[in-house]
Amino acid sequence: MTATQYKMPTARLGECLWFHTPGEEAMPATITQVGGRSVMVSIHAPDNRGHLVRDGVRHVNDPELASMPAHDSGCWDYTAYQRDVLALKDRFSELEIQLK
Repeated sequence: MTATQYKMPTARLGECLWFHTPGEEAMPATITQVGGRSVMVSIHAPDNRGHLVRDGVRHVNDPELASMPAHDSGCWDYTAYQRDVLALKDRFSELEIQLK
């Protein structure tokens, strides 16, 4: 898939996800703004009493992520819970089609 064909996975305002930068452990984060190819997140770092804000955070599978300088903004991915919910949603859609 080329970078122009890539479409960011669905990301919703207020949704929790995993945020990480290369070589660092993933941290929980909350989406505070959604763009066309990236999101803004509020990161809940274990060693920080507040939160850290990052803008321009791309999905871990974005083909342009590797070309960004040292992944300055980091990347995001779904949590296991979100993956389960998305799988159930897909399964319900399949069953709905079968019942029609």
